[in-house]
Formats: sequence, structure tokens, C-alpha cells
Amino acid sequence: MSFPHRYAHGTASHPRPAPPTTFRSKTSAAVLGGASPTHELRRLGSGQISLRNRALYNSLMALDHMLPRKLALRWVAGPRERVHAKIRNELEHRPKGRLIPVIRRRSLSPDEFFHEYLRPGIPVVMEGMASDWPCCGKWTFDFFDELYGDDPVVLTDGVIPHVPSVARRYAVFRDILRSSDGAQAEYLRFHPLLAMHPELTDDFPLNWFETYKHRRSLYSHIQFFVGSKGTATGLHNSQLCNLFVMVHGEKQWVLYPTAYTPFMDPQTSRSVYRLSRHNTGNFIEPALSKLDGYLVHMRPGDVLWNPPFYWHSVRNMTDTIGVGYRWNDQRAAARQSLSMLLLDLFATDPTWFRIWRIGVQERRRMLRRGGNS
Repeated sequence: MSFPHRYAHGTASHPRPAPPTTFRSKTSAAVLGGASPTHELRRLGSGQISLRNRALYNSLMALDHMLPRKLALRWVAGPRERVHAKIRNELEHRPKGRLIPVIRRRSLSPDEFFHEYLRPGIPVVMEGMASDWPCCGKWTFDFFDELYGDDPVVLTDGVIPHVPSVARRYAVFRDILRSSDGAQAEYLRFHPLLAMHPELTDDFPLNWFETYKHRRSLYSHIQFFVGSKGTATGLHNSQLCNLFVMVHGEKQWVLYPTAYTPFMDPQTSRSVYRLSRHNTGNFIEPALSKLDGYLVHMRPGDVLWNPPFYWHSVRNMTDTIGVGYRWNDQRAAARQSLSMLLLDLFATDPTWFRIWRIGVQERRRMLRRGGNS
């Protein structure tokens, strides 16, 4: 997977509702074996790049984003590249990084989730949390082929939706669902299926998500993913909070904390979507061998918490169906990376307001309240 040069133009506590009675409510917690203790997870990534180099890089990245292109190329490009070279050299002299299995929890309550994982920004897998939700029993490739196979879908190159300059292809849903049978495997990302077919929300416990996100947000919406075995998404990040549900199949993730952003060195495109400089489209990038990260293996019924601005790549181990419940929590994003949050607010391709409007419209359609696509 290729990505544009980073100097290219414009590419790509209020009362909580009660848990729904028709879906499993889990209250007691049990940490599964084999994961690192929480205090170690809090430190992951924080000491591998010096505070001075991180602060200097983040300042230059902000200038690069805000200044006109000609001025940024003249005044910022060189210093930013030199700081990145220092960071590469700094990491080169460190031991090989570790990929630590993300903690897997059973019966994680909303309060435990908020205080132990959402607020501090630590990934966690809620093992089997969704296993008895209707979507995990009904939503199969054959189910969608029969009911929605004629739907038009949009395929984008990589991980950048809603950007006019990004190449896109058009197909029908059935072509994606059957692509694993042939040589041309496909990966449908960010599809607003529940906004197009609100009846599917009967199989998906929206009240559960409203309870676990703990507080109000600017907006929330749901995105649908269908991937053939072997397909992958390269290294990227996003401002939105994400609870990802593994509906069908198995998927692997690698996640890296936001402290590594100076090494990721995202391209300057004034976009809210960022690709790492080291993104070649692979699930494991050799250039990241010195970094500590998290490894996730999702199975049907698992729910993954992916905090804002975490760098991550994804690989489909089998044909998969997944759903991401995403919401905009400015406080959670600011705790992870205030600098990237500020850059998002001043993005132009697309603007933050346009992304907000799309999310609000998709949610209204999903809840049968109207709204235009």
C-alpha cells in the first residue's frame, strides 16, 4: 500500500442508561492469564523516545500542519526530518521491542472499564462480551448476500474515507462477500450499513455502548467491515474512540501508543486521517521492530477497546465481519494527544466539521430519524 508524500496537498457525569435486559450484563471481572500488569501497560512506549525529542518533533509537526505549504517546505521540512533522524538513531541503540498480548477481561463492568481502561487510555479485550448478541448469531456472509447483496458499496484505497482526492472503486455488496472464493480478495471498510438498513439495529445493543462509553459525546456512529482472509490494513490512527465487535471470523491487531507518533512521522496532508511514514500496507512493519506494542487476537464475540490516536494495523486471519462503534470524546482524545487533537480541529481535507456532520447524519439515519447522506 502506498501513501502520499507528507508534504503533498490534501490526500488521503450524567446519569447512565441501564444496561438492556435482552443482552448479557457483566459485572464481575476476571483477568485472564498471560498479560502484563496494568502498571506496566501504562508505561508502554513512554520512555523509548526522549521527552525532548518528542516535544521538539510535535512542535515541528504542528508548524508543518498550520503553515502554508511553501513556508512549511522552506522552514519546517528540513528541521523535522533532522529530528526524525535523531529519533531513529535513538531507537536504533535500544533493545528489540516487545509485542505484549492485550489484557483479556471477562465480565468487565461499565465502571471498571471506564476507570481502568477508557480513562487511562489502555487497550483491553472484553472476551466473549458480544457472544450472545443477535448479530453474532445471525450476521454471516450468506445472510448479507441474501438480503443486501445488491447494495452499492464504495471501496477506498487503504484507510482514508470521506476525502475526495482518494481513489475509490464502486461495486455491489455481493461482489465483496464472494471475493474470498476467487483470487481477488477485497476488504470493505467504514461502510455505513446500519445507517442504510436501520432494521439491523434490532440485532445490535446500542444501549450497551451508550452505557460503556460512560458519558455524552459530540457524536457517535457505527461502521461496518467485511474482509477476505489474508487482507490487511496498514499502520494508521484516528481521533475517535472505538469499541470494535468481532461478529464473524478472526482478526489480529497490532497497536502502538501515541508516544511513538514522532517515529511514525505521519505525512502532512491537513487531514484527520493519518498514515505512518512506515506504512507499506503490511500487518507487521519491519521498521517498527524496536517499538513496544500490543498484540490482539480477536475471536467471535470479542469486543476490543482501541483508544484515540493509537497507531494500529489489522490483519484478517479468516473471512471476517466486524463492527466499529465510534464516538468523539474530546477529553479522552486530549489525554492521549493534545497536539493531534488540535491539528484535527484545524484540518481541511476533510474538515473536522464535515466529519462531525457525516457522523451525525449516519446516526440519525440509523435511528430512523431522517438525515441526508
